[in-house]
Amino acid sequence: MNRIASVALAALVLGGLGAGPSIAGTIAGPTTFNHVGGSDQWWGIQFKALQDSDLVAFTFNHRGGIGGAKFNGTIKVVDVTNNSTVFTTTYGNNPNPQILFNNLSVQLNAGDQYQLLATSNRVSNTNDEVYATVGTVGSPISYTDPARIGSVKNGEIQVTNGVFSNFPNSNFYKNTYWGAFTNLVTQVRQQTFDPNTAVPEPASLITMAVGFVGLGLARWKRSRTVVRK
Repeated sequence: MNRIASVALAALVLGGLGAGPSIAGTIAGPTTFNHVGGSDQWWGIQFKALQDSDLVAFTFNHRGGIGGAKFNGTIKVVDVTNNSTVFTTTYGNNPNPQILFNNLSVQLNAGDQYQLLATSNRVSNTNDEVYATVGTVGSPISYTDPARIGSVKNGEIQVTNGVFSNFPNSNFYKNTYWGAFTNLVTQVRQQTFDPNTAVPEPASLITMAVGFVGLGLARWKRSRTVVRK
């Protein structure tokens, strides 16, 4: 092993001690929503975590200041599998029809089902609800069509249906409507050390790397000595 190879190996081993970069995936969702309001207590979408990951950003689409209406409400992420709320935030009167929530770290566990939901006050007996129609002929988005599965899926999660409190068991509403949320950004969760897994300790790896470097230098010095003779 020459000196260059030894140094390269040491760099490889030492570099492996750090965590690798997380790769983010985005589900854009619909581009157009119907600003109709409604009487649902809550509305949104349901998705499945395909692997351990984090929800780091999303856009909330709402009626905002349309027609002079003023709304405020709550947004939450519910782990349906474990019947627990894993994230909640509030929003106030905002005339912008799109509100971005980012710099989040909502942990998602592989295999669990989640709902991203919104609720609001009512103005003139309607809420802040908007929805988009999907799954129809000509729509680029479908929950069920294998040919359009890329429209609802990235490497970390898959959106499975719309969620509306007035129609919790209606397959028509589940498969045809998308509630409120777009631009879902997720990333693979960084791996953490498991004390029950037998892996070399960092100190052992460093010692091994230094040993390789030493062996390489020794061989290099011997080769120079032979050449001089």
